Parts: sequence; C-alpha cells; structure tokens
Amino acid sequence: RQARAGDWTEVFARVGDSLREFVEDRAQKARTAPPSSAGTQPVEVTPQIVMEVAQKRLALDPMNARELAQLGKALRHFNRFPAAQLAYRLALESDSTNPDLLAGLAISLKRNGRLEESLAVSRQAVDMTAGEDARMLFNLAINLRDAGRDEEAIEWAGKALALKPDYADAEFLLSMQRLKLGDFANGWPLYESRWR
Repeated sequence: RQARAGDWTEVFARVGDSLREFVEDRAQKARTAPPSSAGTQPVEVTPQIVMEVAQKRLALDPMNARELAQLGKALRHFNRFPAAQLAYRLALESDSTNPDLLAGLAISLKRNGRLEESLAVSRQAVDMTAGEDARMLFNLAINLRDAGRDEEAIEWAGKALALKPDYADAEFLLSMQRLKLGDFANGWPLYESRWR
C-alpha cells in the first residue's frame, strides 16, 4: 500500500488516545527528571525511546513495516497488546511476506490471552516459510506447549531441531516436553542442552 500524507494521523487515531496519553506522559517525565550528578541526563535505550523514535519515523513514512514492527515490540514491552497487535497488522499491510511480523503478532496475541489466535498466526508464519525456518517452527512449538498440546509441541520442536541441530532452545523445549510426559529415556539426554 502506498503511504498517503494523512496516514500517520489515521494510524495514530486507530491506535487510540490512550497510547498518545501514555507517550506524552512518559515524555513529560523524561523532560522533568532531575539531571544526574554529572549534570547531564543519562542516555539509555529503552523501549520507550524505541517507541518514540519509531513514531517520529512513522510520521515521515506511515507504512514503514520495519518501524511499525519496532513500535509493536516496544508497545508489547509496555503491555499495550491491542496497540502492538495493530502495529504488527499495519506492518503486515506493507510487508505481507515477512514471517517475523507474524511472529511478533503471535506473541502479542498470546500475551493478550488470545492463545488460539496466536496459534493460528504462528501456523501462518510456518506456512509462509514453507516449514524451512527453525525459529517459526520453535515459536509454534512454544504456543502448542502453552496450549497444553504436548505431543504436537514435541513434534514441532523436533522439526525445528531437525532443521537446526544446534538449536539449544528447541532441544531444551523438546527435553522438557518429553520429561513432562514421562519419556525419561529420551528427555534426560536432551536436558543436557541447558549447559550449551
């Protein structure tokens, strides 16, 4: 979609007044914070700063998928899940072939208590990569584990590990799922991955 002059206003309106108030409140607190002992404000890259930078860049290019994704990640950090979901969905309008955007959306949905929707989006990310991206397979395995679908979680963690044999997180998830189901013979050796 081609960005138009008024798009940023439209995007910001869709995110809602609560986000604007939140950002303005944080900015006011940053402006009124006492200086450090050296007389200058310390510069620390926080999700708040990332969010503010993304918003400034989005004012210039409202449908910039990368900046919308950064905004979504920052909003997620501040537990602003509906706004984060909107940022990821808008990013997907500009870059509909990016599985990382789907992964960010899936995380936001899950943290907002919408696990079934998160699972569906995770499956879309796996489909988008034709099952060839170990990270997307692992993300789906995590969501399946969280949904209590242990056998499926084992299957998808195993697929991630088959693609990337040194994927310690997938190996650890696989070990924990096997141990949970009482498969000690296969679970304990995999458990050693925690030392890598």
